[in-house]
Amino acid sequence: MAVVYGFGGLRLKETGICFAPVLPDKWESYTFKISYRGSHIQVCVGRDKSVFTLEKGEPREITVFGTKYLLKDTIEIER
Repeated sequence: MAVVYGFGGLRLKETGICFAPVLPDKWESYTFKISYRGSHIQVCVGRDKSVFTLEKGEPREITVFGTKYLLKDTIEIER
């Protein structure tokens, strides 16, 4: 959970699920999966972008670096 809440920047707020992922200098990438209100979300963080994929469940509104997105399938966010 240290990667998810620490490097992944996962926060559960009244407004929903929020992310602010960072990549440690010596890492190439990392991936984690979470379950949120019945939806399964995969998060892949790399040097140039973060990719959020809804693997199962209803579309969810997520916030990444303060911007809201509707996650229906896959969203790529450039760094």
